[in-house]
Amino acid sequence: MKTTVSESKTYRYDQDIERISRSTKALFAAILTRALKDVLKPSYGDYDLDKKQALHWIEINDVESFTSFVNICNYLDISVDRARHSIYIELCKIELGMPSKSSAKIDNHWLLTGKKL
Repeated sequence: MKTTVSESKTYRYDQDIERISRSTKALFAAILTRALKDVLKPSYGDYDLDKKQALHWIEINDVESFTSFVNICNYLDISVDRARHSIYIELCKIELGMPSKSSAKIDNHWLLTGKKL
């Protein structure tokens, strides 16, 4: 069965869309990971400023910005409310000196969704 030029273009278009989707997902996961590290795992001198900025980004309900916390969570199919709740619980544990999941390697997917990949 021969493939027409139109079918070939559609196939390439679908591949491009899939590649863009995977790249966007990876970018959004990296942004979310950086914010979680800024909040939960201090490792450099400007920790307080970075933590405040990350918390502000997490707390605001910005739906206009493409890279807002709300839009990233929605794109990654993560509940915004559950994510915020999980982050605040871990932050409270850290501030109280209690063991927390963030004291080990941050498993973002588990922390935000409660499910292992």
